Amino acid sequence: MMLWATENKGSHGLVIGTHNGETGEWVQPIREGKLSGLLVEASDPQFLDLTKNYSQIKNCKFLKSLITTHGGEFTFWESCNASYANSIIKDHVTKISGATPNGKVMNSISLNSLIDEQENEVKWIHLDVEGIDTDLILSISDKNMSVLDLLIYETINTSPEKKEICKLFLEKDGF
Repeated sequence: MMLWATENKGSHGLVIGTHNGETGEWVQPIREGKLSGLLVEASDPQFLDLTKNYSQIKNCKFLKSLITTHGGEFTFWESCNASYANSIIKDHVTKISGATPNGKVMNSISLNSLIDEQENEVKWIHLDVEGIDTDLILSISDKNMSVLDLLIYETINTSPEKKEICKLFLEKDGF
């Protein structure tokens, strides 16, 4: 991502599922001012750490929100230990954390609504949303896909079938 950031300096993007902002391909380009971004985290403790870690960085803003394919109410499952696994998929959190997660009902906004609300055109998206990365990608409208240049997402817990569907979806738009 750093090479892309250097070649596309100033591009605006979304980081959804930031955790506390200590890791991820997006961290260095944001910290060095190569890219601007909206950093989105749904979990209270991680969001608090994120805002502390990035409070002095001028090229980013923060949003504490749950992002889903269509918006609405969802149960957000958070691990009870130091695991990075928080998701709307309870079984995913249980599998990753090894413990029964705590659930809380949260209102979410759709990825397309989030993209549409941005003042600057969204040129890149980084997703790390524990099991729904490909679902979010598949929900992106044609209009929003047409301006994206870069998508980074996690597939470690994605079925081969869903990976293939996502791959074909992205290929039709030149990714």
